Parts: sequence; C-alpha cells; structure tokens
Amino acid sequence: MLLTQDRANDGHEDILPRVAHSLMQSPLVIGMPEQMADALHTPTGKIGWEDIYDLARDPQGWARYGKLWGLFKFGKTDPTTSTSGLHALISVNYAAQRTADPAEFVKVVESRVVHYGDSVATLLANLRAADDADNALAYVSAIAIEEKQVFDYNNPGSGLPPKQRLKAIHPKDGTLVADHPYAILSWSDPAHQQAAADFERYLTTTQKIQRRFQDAGFRNYLGQAGDVLQPPYFDRSVPRERWEPPDPLDLVDMLSQWSHVLRKPAHALFVVDVGRPMSDPIAGTNGTKLDVATRAASNALDDLAPNDAVGLWTFPTADGSPYRLAAPTSTIATSTSAIVRAVPPVTKSSDERALYGVIRASVAEIRGSYDRDRINAVVVLTGGGYALSDKASSDGLIDYLQRQPIDQRVRLYVVAYGPTSNDVLRRIAESSGGAFYDATTDQLNITEQLRNAMSNF
Repeated sequence: MLLTQDRANDGHEDILPRVAHSLMQSPLVIGMPEQMADALHTPTGKIGWEDIYDLARDPQGWARYGKLWGLFKFGKTDPTTSTSGLHALISVNYAAQRTADPAEFVKVVESRVVHYGDSVATLLANLRAADDADNALAYVSAIAIEEKQVFDYNNPGSGLPPKQRLKAIHPKDGTLVADHPYAILSWSDPAHQQAAADFERYLTTTQKIQRRFQDAGFRNYLGQAGDVLQPPYFDRSVPRERWEPPDPLDLVDMLSQWSHVLRKPAHALFVVDVGRPMSDPIAGTNGTKLDVATRAASNALDDLAPNDAVGLWTFPTADGSPYRLAAPTSTIATSTSAIVRAVPPVTKSSDERALYGVIRASVAEIRGSYDRDRINAVVVLTGGGYALSDKASSDGLIDYLQRQPIDQRVRLYVVAYGPTSNDVLRRIAESSGGAFYDATTDQLNITEQLRNAMSNF
C-alpha cells in the first residue's frame, strides 16, 4: 500500500496487481513472557490492546498484580522500517478509536516503549541476552511481533530454548495478519508473468510445500496453523477479528502523526569519529569517508521529530582532550543535523583506549541527565583503523555497561565504518542492550546503517 501511494505521489504507474494472493500467513500478536502473560488477569480471560493501555498508564505497573517487575515496558519496532511495527501502529490506532480519547490512548502506549528497533531481531536478541542473565522480565513486558517470530524465538535452530518463553496472544480487540503475498509485477513480460503464475500455483496448491511453511511456524495461505503451533504458547484458532489496513492516504497520515507527535521522543548523543582514517577517499565518489558519513548522519537526524533532542561529540581532538562538544544534548535533532555536516576532520588517529573512554563518557553523560519520558541512547560512529586487542579494557567497558541500573539504562548503538574488530564492538554494544551495525564491507551503505541505528529512538 505504501509503495503504491509513494509511486502515485511521484507520478509513477502502479506496478503491483490489485490482488496479491497469500503464500503463507502470520498474525500480529502480543508476545509476552510466560510469567507475565499468566499474571495479567482480565475480566474476559482474553488480553487486548485496551489491557495493554490500562497497564501502561498505571503508575503501580505490575504491582497491581502483586508482582515486583516494575512498570510495564513495551517493545515495538519502527513502523517506517518494519512490518510488525507498522501493523502494531495500525492495531493500536484501531483499538484507540473505540475510546473517548484516541490520541491519548496511542500516546500512553508509546510512552512505555523501551526503545524502538529497526527490526524485531534486535529486540529479540536483547531479550535473549537478558534471559541468559536471568533478567528477561526486567527488559520487556510485551513485544508487538508476528506469531512466526515468537515461534523462532521459542525454538532456536541451535542451542537451548529461552528459560522465559514467549506466549503469542491474539489481541481480543482485533489484529492484522501479515499474509506474505505473492505479487507478479506489471513490468514483467507475458512469458515471465505466465511462469510466475505457474510457480504461484505450485506454492499454494502443493500440500507438501504448504506443510513446509507450517512446520516453520507460519500458517498456510488459508490461515490454518500447523502442528508446531501448540498451546500454551500459541492459539491455533484463527484470530477472532482480522483487521484490514487503512486506505493508503490514511496510512500515510497515521505514520506522519506517529513520527511527529506520538512517538516517544529521544534524549540521545551522537558521537562521531573524525580521525585520520575518516579522511580516506571512497571509490566511486568525490568525497572522503567523513564526507559521506556526515551527509548520511545529517539525513538520518533530519528524519527525527522536532521534540527529539540529540547532542553531538567528535573525537579524537587536536588538543588531546577526550572529545569535542559540538552540540549539547538539549539540541533539537534538526539543528544537530546542520551541525554534523560541518564537523572538521582531525589529522591524528584515535586508539582503542580512547574509543572505550569516549563510549564510557558518552553513556555517563546521558545517564547523568536521564529522562524517564524519553528514549535514552548513544550512537557511536567509528572509523576504525586500529585493532581492538586489549581484552582487559574491553571487558571493563562491557562490565560497566552491563551494570547500569535497569531503570536508568542507556543503550549503545555502534556503527563501524572501517576495518576493526567487529566482534568486540558487537559485544560492547549488545552488553548495553543496544546493537551493532556494520558498514565496513560496503561503505556506501552507511546511510542505511545510520538510519537503522537511529530508528531505535
């Protein structure tokens, strides 16, 4: 729908068929840790978005059920980058229309978001790390997720399943279904369209193929569950009320309202490596790595909302100080966007200890002004150019990040833009509950990686 609307806005013909048939399906569910799902009592015995709203707005949080799990914490992905995030946004908006104050309903649910994510995989990786540390219930109370993704989380391909499995709850007030359609694009020639149609019939009518989809945790194209989706973690019945997406123009308005008004705002710090490796030219362009990176960062910051505050540090510095303050953390993101384009390069290189020092200082900076009503985060863009071999120092940083108080956790997102030890950077980022993004193999995809990193807030 968004593709159709975007092409229409740009004056292009629609390339999608009016009806795209489903290959397999997976409804959006509320994925809740088993203990929490069992503790959430409702008058009807069913759980829906209104119950999530009631728990989200209650200052007692889980104490209303006699549990010591703190406030309700919600996990959802960015609806501009993720299907489950988009379906969650639509579902919450639909449920909100049944209330006296729809905008307040959506805003309350969004206010309990732990952090957004570019994909469900990021949320589930963080949840699994918390589960391994016997801390899953402190990380998140519920995730808007596809049923198939709950199956994958509960049934990893290798290793042991999580100690705290998720229950896939069909919201009682309705849900959307990802139908994973098979679309034959109009720009293909008749011979290719016929071949594609033949392949579609094979995929949808061959029982063996459909059973493979079901064995992988999907439902078949009729919405029927396979044997692997068993209680108590799954409801094998078809969702009682299946919602359809809004009209394209309404969906565009819904996304705009979320982006600029309803999304939980950010309190973040962007830390940019401006050292000598960032002055290396990029093949196929007229610019250096720093030129391309700062343009990409500026564009990503422009995508944020007027009430997002993002500070800017650069490192290393010409005078030997740990970092240079280019914009305080109170700076509106769009203003930081203009500032980041003008950051000057430095002829000296950073080193491993300096990198760890600026990461620790940036996390401490955000935690020192922690705002419970915002998403508190740090994004570090490093140009690399040095080995990360000091295990004692990296382990010390990881320990510091892991020991952050649960109710004041600052998540770290690292984007690597040069040759370095990515495994070390990944462990550092994930130890905070954040994520790592690799732009080392294809330096021109830095725009995508920075957008992905910043989609977490």
